[in-house]
Amino acid sequence: MTCFRSRDERFLWLKFTNEQKRVVLRLCKQRALRRQYQLLQESQKAQIPETVDQLDLFGETEE
Repeated sequence: MTCFRSRDERFLWLKFTNEQKRVVLRLCKQRALRRQYQLLQESQKAQIPETVDQLDLFGETEE
């Protein structure tokens, strides 16, 4: 699990003003959403057959 802060953001956190911290937190939320979307795309791509041979259009199984 990650907090989605960059290395510099983590090291400088205690020196940031409250406004700077709010900006970083907003960026972290955006990064988390972007990562979640990326994972969703990857999982959907894995479910799509790569070739027509992998499709089971008529419910037939090879024996």
